[in-house]
Amino acid sequence: MKKLLALILLVAGGWFWWHEPAAHDPVQTSIGLPRPSLHGDYTITPLANYEIKAVVLSRERYRNDAGANFAPVDLALGWGPMSTAAVINDLNISQSGRWYEYSWSGEEPLDPALIATHSANTHCLPATPEIRRRLGANHI
Repeated sequence: MKKLLALILLVAGGWFWWHEPAAHDPVQTSIGLPRPSLHGDYTITPLANYEIKAVVLSRERYRNDAGANFAPVDLALGWGPMSTAAVINDLNISQSGRWYEYSWSGEEPLDPALIATHSANTHCLPATPEIRRRLGANHI
């Protein structure tokens, strides 16, 4: 019985280690876009609806740069192979100046072309005060 339990735990652990929790690419559409809206002296014109299931690789809050009023948070997001623990755990990820960067030590955990096509620094423009508050929370 103990051997069976150990085997089940080993298989489950391997599945969680290699599983891609966000396996699908993001989808953008231009159907049903909201109308342009005013934000102070600026007009915000939606260009696409954006749907993504991704892993948050890093988060950076901005308070003092020119875009902070519109986009107070940037999320570095990963999907597909960039959502697996086996890859993420071997990367050093940082954000600054509205960019996200990655590096690794030793052997590359994933082809850099796949890293570039399966991750993005996403500027978050909250549509409501509640979304702004949730983006600023420490549990994203």
